Amino acid sequence: FWYAVIAENLPGPREALNPLPGVFLSNRGIVFPTPWSTPALEGFNFTGGIALTPEFAALLGGLVIYTAAFIAEIVRAGVLAVDKGQREAAAALGISRWHATRLVILPQALRVVVPPMTSQFLNLTKNS
Repeated sequence: FWYAVIAENLPGPREALNPLPGVFLSNRGIVFPTPWSTPALEGFNFTGGIALTPEFAALLGGLVIYTAAFIAEIVRAGVLAVDKGQREAAAALGISRWHATRLVILPQALRVVVPPMTSQFLNLTKNS
């Protein structure tokens, strides 16, 4: 699916999309500038810079979105596992919502989040 989105729907090198200065998107891949070289169109392809092939970009995009969904769900479940009374206690002490989340909720959520997150990072290693 991701390969079809990248390779089939992007234009050729001559009509490449230029979302940022020096960055080009085409059906040949994504080309980025480097500190020592900027990409330029020569003939039928780009020279200079660093290029990600459509295959690698599709693999990377698919793996990132797939893993991000699992990680977001793990963190959400960890935050919801913290008792409502902890939020109320922080509010009773006059702690703002931001500080309560950072200092009270997230540290308690980590005890629930760390084990499945470890498994997810192992799955990411295996999937890649």
